[in-house]
Amino acid sequence: MNKSDKDKILSFLNSSTPFMLLLKNNGCHYCQALAPKIEGLEIRLFSIDTENEEEIASIFTEMVDGVPSIVYYNGKEILPIEEPEEPDPETWYSVQWIKDFYNKNTGGDK
Repeated sequence: MNKSDKDKILSFLNSSTPFMLLLKNNGCHYCQALAPKIEGLEIRLFSIDTENEEEIASIFTEMVDGVPSIVYYNGKEILPIEEPEEPDPETWYSVQWIKDFYNKNTGGDK
């Protein structure tokens, strides 16, 4: 993550701008497979490497269990995405699981 992404995340946390955040690290094969699949979603989405960005990751790591994890900031609170009942064998979270979570929490249809 470059400095501008870190600054954007911190800025959004101090505003009412919703976004999703993928917590990942380079040693996680699920993370490596998931990241390119969710880049095309029409959702404001950031990702951080929890090993290289420990300071900002620490804001979120208390509410999740390891990586990959996704949290959603709705403009008021941070909501961790629920763990899938049947994880995708390649990416842990399926793209559809992420879309369903987003739509449930925004009333949208992405």
